[in-house]
Amino acid sequence: MAIKTTTAPFILALIGGIIILLYALLLIIEAAVLSTLVGGPIPGATGASGAAQSSLASLAGTVSTQGYTMGAIGAVSGIVVIISAILLRKGGKKRVMTMSALAIAFSIISYFGGAGLFVGLILGVVGGILGLLYKG
Repeated sequence: MAIKTTTAPFILALIGGIIILLYALLLIIEAAVLSTLVGGPIPGATGASGAAQSSLASLAGTVSTQGYTMGAIGAVSGIVVIISAILLRKGGKKRVMTMSALAIAFSIISYFGGAGLFVGLILGVVGGILGLLYKG
């Protein structure tokens, strides 16, 4: 089944990229908030011993580092999917094929960055597949 226009792949990949990027930004904000807790006392741990307090701080530091890493992967993936969607909108068959493959690849890579709650991943992959089916 070949499609005659790039509108559907463009819209699906664009929405998928936006969702991936927004979720990545949410992860980065969450990590930033959590990392502020590492430096000070942890709420709810007022009666905890020094060892428990430091282990909670260590856990918060680890989780915030993972949040920053996942957020960075997701942000880069989301931006590349958005750019791919925009570029596949206008171009010949070769450009549409290349940008569709790029959108699929970075939508899959976004899995390591939270994948935009999997909705972004699915929309990006479906948009890319539809772009590969473009008749041109």
